[in-house]
Amino acid sequence: MTTMFLSYSRETQQQVESLAQDIHAMELRVWFDRELTGGQAWWDQILKQIRECDYFVFALAPESLDSTACKREYGYAASLGKTILPILIADGVITEMLPATLAQVHFVDYRRQDKDAWRALSRALHTLPASAPLPDPLPVPPPVPVSYLGELKEQIDTPSPLGFDQQTGLLLRLKQAIGDARDADNARQLLLRFRARADLYARVADEIDLLLRTAPATPPGRTGVGNGDARHATLPSPAGQGIATSALAPPRAAPATQPAQPTALPRTAAPARIPAQQTAPPESGRPLGETPPARRPKLLIWAAGAAAVAILAVIVTAGAGK
Repeated sequence: MTTMFLSYSRETQQQVESLAQDIHAMELRVWFDRELTGGQAWWDQILKQIRECDYFVFALAPESLDSTACKREYGYAASLGKTILPILIADGVITEMLPATLAQVHFVDYRRQDKDAWRALSRALHTLPASAPLPDPLPVPPPVPVSYLGELKEQIDTPSPLGFDQQTGLLLRLKQAIGDARDADNARQLLLRFRARADLYARVADEIDLLLRTAPATPPGRTGVGNGDARHATLPSPAGQGIATSALAPPRAAPATQPAQPTALPRTAAPARIPAQQTAPPESGRPLGETPPARRPKLLIWAAGAAAVAILAVIVTAGAGK
C-alpha cells in the first residue's frame, strides 16, 4: 500500500486528523507522529518514516510554515528526492511566498473539506509522480529541532559570566515568551532558572521578580512547549535532568494594603499640681522649725514693746497701792 508521510503542526491537529482519515479512505496509508512526544529517538523515528514513505504530504498552515521541525522535515524529504504535495488546511497562508521546496507542485486547497475538495485531493494524490530512489550515500540528517526557548536555556545555563547587555537581551526575549500563552509555562521556568544565576545584575533581578509577580499564571493542567508547535519543540537538558522549577520560588505578591486608619493618640494625664510651699527649694543649714533670720528683728521689737508695757503696768499698780 502506498504510504504518505504527513508533516504538520500540533496547532492544526484537528484538521490534520480529518485529512488523514480522508486520505486513508482513498486506500492510502498515512503516517504522522500522533503518538510521539520528542527527543532524539522521536526525531530518528520521524526521519526513518520520511526515508521509507512513497510521498511526502505537507499540511500548509501558518504554524507549520513557522515550525523549525516542519522546515527540517520537508527539507530532508526534498534532499531524499521525495515527491512533495502541499495541502492547504488553514487560512493565513500567503501562497505566493511559499518556500521553493513547497511551491514546485500546485497545492490542494482542503480548507472547506467538502466533496469538491475531496475530489481534488483524490485526483492530486493518485496522479503524483513517483519519488526518486534514495540517494547513495544518504544526505546528512538534520539535527533534532530545538525551540527558541531551548536556545535561551542554553544561554542561561552557560558557566561563562553574562554581561549586562547579554542579561537584558535574555530578559527581553523571556518577556516576550511569557506573554505568549503557548510558551508562558516554560518561560516562567526559565525565568526562575535565570534568577538563580550568581552573576545577575540587581536591576535585572528586580525586573525578573516583577515579571514573575505580574505575569498571569499558567492554566492548571497545561503542559508542553509552545512556539506555535508543541509537537515539534523540545527543551534540551542534561541526561536525567529537566528544567529546575525549585531553583528559586517566585516571589509572593505583596498583600493588598488597607487604607490607613487615623490612630487616636492616648490622652496624657495632666501633671499633678505641686503645692506652692514645695516649689521653693528648702533652705540648707537651718534646723526644721527654726524661724528664718529675716523675721528675727520684727520679733525682737515686738518682745521689747511687750516688756515695756509690762513694766509700765507694774509701776502703775505700785503707785495705786500707795
